[in-house]
Amino acid sequence: MLESKGKADENKQELTNRMSGLAKLLETRNTKLSECRKNLTDTEIQLRDVENRIKTIADLENSMEGFQFSVKHIMKASQQGRISGICGTVSQLISVETKYSVAIETALGGALQNIVVNNEDSAKRGIRLLKENRAGRATFLPVTSVRGNRLNMPQLENEDGFVALGCELVKYDSQFEGVINSLLGRICIAEDIDSATLIAKKYGYKFRIVTLDGQVINAGGSFTGGSVSKQTGLLTRKNEAEALAKKKTALENSFTELKQQVEKLNQEVSKYTADTEGLREKLSQVNSDILRFEMEIKRVSEYYSDYENKLDEIETFIETLKNKYKIVSGDIDKAQTEFSEIEAEISDNEAKLADSQNEQAELKNKREQLSEELSQMKIMAAELSKDLDACMLSISQLEETIGDSDTDSGKLNDNISECEKKIAEKKELIFQTKQELNGADEKIAAAQKMAEQAQREHIELDNAANKLRTKQKHKMDEKETLSGQITRAEEQKKSVTAGFDKLVAQLWDDYELTRSDAAEIAEDIVDITVANRRLNELRGNIRNLGSVNLGAIEEYAEVSQRHEFLTGQLNDVNTSKTELEKLIDDLTENMKNMFTDSFERINANFKKIFTELFGGGQCELILTDPNNVLECGIEINVQPPGKVITNLMSLSGGEQALVAIAIYFAILKISPSPFCLLDEIEAALDDVNVSKYAQYLHHLTDKTQFITITHRRGTMEEADVLYGVTMQEKGVSKLLKMDVSETRQMKLE
Repeated sequence: MLESKGKADENKQELTNRMSGLAKLLETRNTKLSECRKNLTDTEIQLRDVENRIKTIADLENSMEGFQFSVKHIMKASQQGRISGICGTVSQLISVETKYSVAIETALGGALQNIVVNNEDSAKRGIRLLKENRAGRATFLPVTSVRGNRLNMPQLENEDGFVALGCELVKYDSQFEGVINSLLGRICIAEDIDSATLIAKKYGYKFRIVTLDGQVINAGGSFTGGSVSKQTGLLTRKNEAEALAKKKTALENSFTELKQQVEKLNQEVSKYTADTEGLREKLSQVNSDILRFEMEIKRVSEYYSDYENKLDEIETFIETLKNKYKIVSGDIDKAQTEFSEIEAEISDNEAKLADSQNEQAELKNKREQLSEELSQMKIMAAELSKDLDACMLSISQLEETIGDSDTDSGKLNDNISECEKKIAEKKELIFQTKQELNGADEKIAAAQKMAEQAQREHIELDNAANKLRTKQKHKMDEKETLSGQITRAEEQKKSVTAGFDKLVAQLWDDYELTRSDAAEIAEDIVDITVANRRLNELRGNIRNLGSVNLGAIEEYAEVSQRHEFLTGQLNDVNTSKTELEKLIDDLTENMKNMFTDSFERINANFKKIFTELFGGGQCELILTDPNNVLECGIEINVQPPGKVITNLMSLSGGEQALVAIAIYFAILKISPSPFCLLDEIEAALDDVNVSKYAQYLHHLTDKTQFITITHRRGTMEEADVLYGVTMQEKGVSKLLKMDVSETRQMKLE
């Protein structure tokens, strides 16, 4: 149990360390995720700003904002197919790098709005269209007739600060080369005003010079310059659209990468969160195991004292076995003593036997030595016999050769005498050897007798040792038998103890009863078979109940607390929802009331203003769905005096414009603006209606200051102050002011 608790503690420590590591990883990933989300939000905001700016520029381009009304009229007619041969405005047909856009815009000036056409007929058709529709004036550049020349001064390229001719800095289709040369071919682009001044002086102010920042030195020596807005030019707008398109692509790529990174980090955070939750569940399980182990250890410690009494009988039995073991040990000791004495006798006999064996070995060795000497002597005798035979043979040969060799007789006699001496010595040696051999046989026989005697003694001692070994074996068998009995007794003790512990543990696990509690509620069993049958029935019923959840109480407390918390949160959300719905209903009702009130007032003003502007007639603003005023449409019903109109499209262009002006004035009366700019809103009106429109403006000047941009005489006559912009010289603008109210007063005087 303690070992299991130790393992559980180690497991808890390991899970805690892993949770700490995962918490750090999760914190790191959350930090990165927050940064990526912030970057993603910033990138998305930048992308939306760029898209909005691109849309704004596109809308400006589509509506041709910044162009004259006459130019707009011609381009719209070309798009509608009412006039052919229109190539486009100069600004639409050229492109220029951003760093040169200010210089080119300054150089071209109003020529940016000149309309390039295919030929003279197209130009005449355009002028005729403007004249018929009273749409103003425009400049047309026929490709077939406009043939400009470039400034021919090769040495100009070597001047300090010289950039290029204006026509060299723009890109265009080759068919428009004559037009571009006529506009920019004789305009020099310089880096700054100082360089431009030096170049102009050197060449006698013969041509126009424009700096990169928009300052101008005109032909003839006049200077034009000042601050220049870099965001309002037509070419600047075009370049800005291209730059914004590139920036949009880069932002979209960055947005995609950040989005992928955020998704990846979200997955990692989810994974680490899931791992953390899993480890938290495992840690909770380990804590439950540790708590269970601690309870089990505490329970075992409490019940251990109760179980000790049950071991007394076993210990008494063990003491009996120990006493018996002591008796047996005494017998074993006695047998061991006898065995030691026998072993001593065996050792003595074995020593004697070893001595006799040593003597026998010595005699055997001596016998072998003598046998070897005898063999050698026999060999020597054989060798001597052979030598003797050889000598005799030599003697016979010598005797035979004596007669043949008288001269060698002396030497032969000497040899014979030497051989005879050697023969005598060999015979003496053979005799001695034979005598020694005779003595060796006697020694060998004596040694053999001693060896046989020692062997008999060895056999007797070996038999005695075998008897003692048999007796020792019997004693060892008795000892092993007693040891086996002791071992079985110990095993029986352990088995009884384990069975007792198992029964007590089973009593607690199955019934959660201690030994003392069980003894108190125990009943005497009359019939063990009936009791076992009843026990099996109860166990079956318990199994049918399913597994017991030990953590049910804690889980219920936790779930109950969370349920109460979520219930409170849900109630708060429902309350907030109710309040928001009520607030929305109140706001919607207020908006309806405000809209209805404003609509009725605007409708009343519209009827009055319409009658004044048209000199009679009827008009009305009608809601298409009065029950849903915030989402319905508005219909405009008008009936000028003397006409029956069923559709606004039946009105002429001037009448439609006058209706729109009447509605605008009606709105302005309800919500007057302190400042209002009117850009040629009366362009489509005839002279009579222009005068009515201009005169009516005086009804609104008590709360609103009007600035009108107009080409109509009637509007100018009713204005208090007139500002005019003229260009007596090409590229040189001049501002004129005239106080009409003072002039009118002077006339009256």
